[in-house]
Amino acid sequence: MNNRLGDYHRQDGDYVKGIGYMTQALQIAERMQDSIEMAHIYRLFGIAYYDGLKQYELAKDYSLKALKIYENQKKKDYKNIALTKNRLARVDVITYQDLKMAHQYVSQSIKIGKSLKDNQLLGWSFNLRGEINARERQYDSAIFHFEQSIKIFQERKEIVGIAYNQLQIGNVYLQQGNNEKAFSVLQQAMLNSQKANAKEFLKEAYFGLSKVYEKQADYKNAYLYQRQYYQLKDSILNQETTQQLALIQVQYEEERQKTKIALLEKEKLLAQEEKRSYLIIFAGSLFSILVVLFIVIRNNRQRAKTNIILQQKKQEIEKQNRELQQNKEEIEAHNEELRQSKEEIETQRDILTEQNKKLIEAQNTIKQQHKEIKYRNDNLEKEVDERTRELKTTVQNLLKQNQTLEQFSYIISHNLRSPVARIQGLVNVINQEYTSSELRNQLLQHLSYSSLMLDNIIKDLTEILAVRKNLNTNKEYIDIKQLIAEELEKLEKEIQEINPLIEKQIMVISVFSAKVYLQNIFYNLMSNAIKYRHLSRRLHIIIKTSVENNHFCLSVQDNGLGVDTSDTYKIFGMYQRGHTHIEGKGLGLYLVKTQIEAMNGYIEVESTINEGSIFKVYIPL
Repeated sequence: MNNRLGDYHRQDGDYVKGIGYMTQALQIAERMQDSIEMAHIYRLFGIAYYDGLKQYELAKDYSLKALKIYENQKKKDYKNIALTKNRLARVDVITYQDLKMAHQYVSQSIKIGKSLKDNQLLGWSFNLRGEINARERQYDSAIFHFEQSIKIFQERKEIVGIAYNQLQIGNVYLQQGNNEKAFSVLQQAMLNSQKANAKEFLKEAYFGLSKVYEKQADYKNAYLYQRQYYQLKDSILNQETTQQLALIQVQYEEERQKTKIALLEKEKLLAQEEKRSYLIIFAGSLFSILVVLFIVIRNNRQRAKTNIILQQKKQEIEKQNRELQQNKEEIEAHNEELRQSKEEIETQRDILTEQNKKLIEAQNTIKQQHKEIKYRNDNLEKEVDERTRELKTTVQNLLKQNQTLEQFSYIISHNLRSPVARIQGLVNVINQEYTSSELRNQLLQHLSYSSLMLDNIIKDLTEILAVRKNLNTNKEYIDIKQLIAEELEKLEKEIQEINPLIEKQIMVISVFSAKVYLQNIFYNLMSNAIKYRHLSRRLHIIIKTSVENNHFCLSVQDNGLGVDTSDTYKIFGMYQRGHTHIEGKGLGLYLVKTQIEAMNGYIEVESTINEGSIFKVYIPL
């Protein structure tokens, strides 16, 4: 009954009186443990605190309590679940708390409304979806959902719902800057709010219309509607303030009543405890008197018997004293013997203690020696393993060097033999008597060219031998940006001719390494990128430096002709050439690889024919 009275006063606008009745109803429901009734009252509390008193946190707390009870019931009350989720969504929208959760609440509410065919529930759910979209600035979607809600409320002839949706659409048009549509819709909202006597909506309609007039520079009408807005706002505020004060008074009275009831309960309990204590004391006293009388009577009967027994005991004690005296003398004699035995035992114990000390010292010495022997054995095994690994590495290096020397020897003999044989043949022709002067001059030019080729080969071999002997591995701190700039300057003529796009991604600006080698490596990689470019597109080179796995990495990427990576010897071998249509000796990448290995580094290549290549140089830090 109190629940219905509370909801009646809430609907009538007297939220304070409604909360008072609902509080009484909640106390009754709690005593009766009626969870469904408690859920209904919690939901009504949420509505009252949201609509009337604007205390949104309390509204959310009570709505969550109601939802928990509704969802835990075996037989689900889906309509109340949907209404409660709508209320929670409205709290999240007005407080900007969790719009994602608000979307979930409204989606579930729309689903329930459709399954129950409850148009009123659907109307307010569509309205809520529109408000969420408006908060998210999804204005077209917001207007669509507001209009869906209006259609439902027009069918139901609910003017309040129509006015509220029109007010929301007008605000959306205001935010979009569409003043004409905003004015039209807000006027309709104002008229419908007046019909429904919805002061809160009417106030917001006045405010929206004043904004429209203000944007149209019609300050007179803007002022009139602004004044009406503030007059109505003050009226509502006074009503809300009165309700707030009344609510505080109701809460105070409730707390005072609860305190009074608690005090009366305590006084009642104290009176019961005091009466119980008196009964316990009386019963205890009576029992004590009876016990004392019983003890006195029993003692008088036993006293005579005790006297006889005491006399007998006295005689026995005298006899025992005589026997004790004899035993005492025997014990003293025995103690003397024990004292002598103790002295002998102590002497033996001292001897044993000294022997034990010596045994412990000897045991510790043996343990220490055992540890030293074990340590030596362990170290010996480690040394043997290390020496074995060193020997294996040395053997592998020697085999590699032997193989390299065999290749080197073959290449030297092959490359030196050709110009030497050519020189010898030219000399033999020149020495013939019938050779003319003109032919002799041509032969001399060929001889000069062959000598120059021989000299170049000797210089290349000298440079390779210098690298293999590590003649230029003196390390220093290198400014990477400066090194790149200097090497690009050496290629300035080629760069100006082809105008490539050179992109630099320098993550490491300094490194401690062999500068001469690093200069030659970068120069050769850049020179190859320029030399083996694709003629049908602009050359694009990307230069990167980084640190990978404790190695300094220099990367040069191009979009040139590419190279076949199936046989790396053809890429990095001496006098090997990937493209024979372009002049070259096939020695550059061999020198690059040799210099990198001299610094204990390695080189990797990724390439696709006619698409480009990436050469990555790794040098340990």
